[in-house]
Amino acid sequence: RPYVDVEGSGVLQTFIRGYASEHNSALTGGGNDVGVVIGASSAEIRELTIECLGGVHCTGMTTAGSSPRISSLRILVTAPEGDDGYLYGLYNEGGAPALNNVEIRVDGIGNKYGIGNASAGALVISSVRNSQIVVSGQGLNVGIENDGNAKSNPISGASITASGGLRSIAVHHTGSGSAGLYYVEDSVLSAGSASVENVGILQESSSSDTTVRPIVRGSKVVGGAYGIKVNAANTVLVANSQVVSTTTAVSGGTVRVGATWIQGGGTIVGTTAESCTGVWNDAFTDFGATCP
Repeated sequence: RPYVDVEGSGVLQTFIRGYASEHNSALTGGGNDVGVVIGASSAEIRELTIECLGGVHCTGMTTAGSSPRISSLRILVTAPEGDDGYLYGLYNEGGAPALNNVEIRVDGIGNKYGIGNASAGALVISSVRNSQIVVSGQGLNVGIENDGNAKSNPISGASITASGGLRSIAVHHTGSGSAGLYYVEDSVLSAGSASVENVGILQESSSSDTTVRPIVRGSKVVGGAYGIKVNAANTVLVANSQVVSTTTAVSGGTVRVGATWIQGGGTIVGTTAESCTGVWNDAFTDFGATCP
């Protein structure tokens, strides 16, 4: 409820456990709009663990359009064997939750997301600070999903890991909208061990959002063939960071990279424009003003 805080005795002492799926979501209208916990604006939940024990769309917490504060919290979502729906640690549709010191772990079969941000209407912005997100298992693994007019900004002091399955993506943009710029600061974004695709930051080629603009500062981004990849209409800025890839470290429309270690042999590709200052590779070759 609004203006009501929920506080436990610590993430190892207090648990809220339940089953959440499309089959028991009459409260909020169905689909992914139900979680073991449903947030409220002007409320905070802290010092406990939320655990979803099963359900076709097993979801730890949903905002239902609200903007709660979520701090010193752990969210665990593990789908039982055979469940292959959509699994979310936190599903945020039309809300603006603020996360600080939150641990989210999602593992199972199907499409899995640490945080799912979605909005078909007004722009909604969640924040993720000093938090850890780990997503793994069979199928699709995404740390943070931004769909339409939704994003997490900033992502600060965070560790986001997506691993295994067919595709693993640390931060993913999809759908049409106007998400705009966002900051990744003092964070580690890592995608690996998937059989088809591993990308640290990815905007899907089907996305028509021409405003996506990641600004990566003081961070490490790890991918497979691509480290960071956004559409040719958009801008990517990387500074004082490390990007790991095998083929293309950073790709977009306008790409600016400065004081950054390009590790693994990846190149920098700007469809419209590219510029580099103080960029070096594994052999500590300084490329000067010429991008590798």
